[in-house]
Amino acid sequence: MSQISDGKFAVWRCLVVMANIDGHFCDDEKEFLEGIHRYEMLSDEQKVILKEDIDSQNMDFDSIYNQITEPRDRAHLINLTRVLFHKDGDFCPTEKEVFDV
Repeated sequence: MSQISDGKFAVWRCLVVMANIDGHFCDDEKEFLEGIHRYEMLSDEQKVILKEDIDSQNMDFDSIYNQITEPRDRAHLINLTRVLFHKDGDFCPTEKEVFDV
């Protein structure tokens, strides 16, 4: 199986950080993130990293975000973040602030 680019993989890793931005990592958000392997060509190593990210939720957003070099991938992150923020049915003020920046 082919591996997606580092930049595209960083999009998914950033989403893990975003899922916990409101302090609540709900089951629907977790299921969405864990289901990524069905839609992306993740290598075994990338799957392990993503699972560790989901389990630990202890990552530096800026350092991961800086790995996203393609404007198309950054736009994809914004769109997926919006989807993720609505997974729990509560688009909270903390999540709204992300889009006001």
